[in-house]
Amino acid sequence: FVLMLTAFAVCAFGADIESDITDGKYGSPVDSGDCYNASGVTYNAKWSIYNSGTNGKYIIYFSLDTSASSNTELVLGFDPDKNSGKGGIVGGWSTNLTSSKYPWSSYHSNIDTLVIGNGITKLAAPFFGAGSLKSIEFPSSLTALCVQAFMDCRAVEKAYTRGNAPKSYVFEAENIKNLNAFSLTNVEKIKSFEFSDDLTLSGTNIFDGCKSLTSFVVPSSVKKLTSKIFCNCTSLEKITFLGNTEVPYVSSATTKEDATVNTDGNA
Repeated sequence: FVLMLTAFAVCAFGADIESDITDGKYGSPVDSGDCYNASGVTYNAKWSIYNSGTNGKYIIYFSLDTSASSNTELVLGFDPDKNSGKGGIVGGWSTNLTSSKYPWSSYHSNIDTLVIGNGITKLAAPFFGAGSLKSIEFPSSLTALCVQAFMDCRAVEKAYTRGNAPKSYVFEAENIKNLNAFSLTNVEKIKSFEFSDDLTLSGTNIFDGCKSLTSFVVPSSVKKLTSKIFCNCTSLEKITFLGNTEVPYVSSATTKEDATVNTDGNA
């Protein structure tokens, strides 16, 4: 009965690892430090590493301390609008990910859970190629995945907005309104993506290589599909358009449906 009640509670109220961390359920952090920008200026954000409960694997948790600064926007990694450093840490393409500029870089290959704290609004490249990352907890404040946010995170099995119940092989981020280039490239295990009804797209190859993706709903807010958005989505069978979305030209396609499911052409 207790086990059934616990299961019901998780389904009814969803997951909240951030609260579990702050309540001490994961014990003390293995390591922690400040987030800072390319000039070495620290911001009101902290990173902390916890044992995840899986042997040799870790949770990484990013939190905001609004008492330290009035800046409540944190951009983790490269963001073209914030590359000067305001609100974030040093910009990162893949060559920077093991740099000492990322103080958690020694844990990068063994992180299986990412928890993004309340108040953080954007996420970019520090998790490029995080091969062990399986689970992602988003805050409701997160509205954008910037360049290469989860590119080559091939092991991700679930992502969810804090308080919602995680679903296997579903990437649920109901408040994310902007996806940028390569942000979800090669996220191979996810079968379904769920975003805001106000979604916009920027840049190419957003879902390129999402080999398990079977269907996708394009909200009316998307005015045009960006180039190569569904390249190499070899399981994609259905795309539903809720508005008059323009589709990039594909020489081998004669209809919108043909263009969007073409796995080798521009769309």
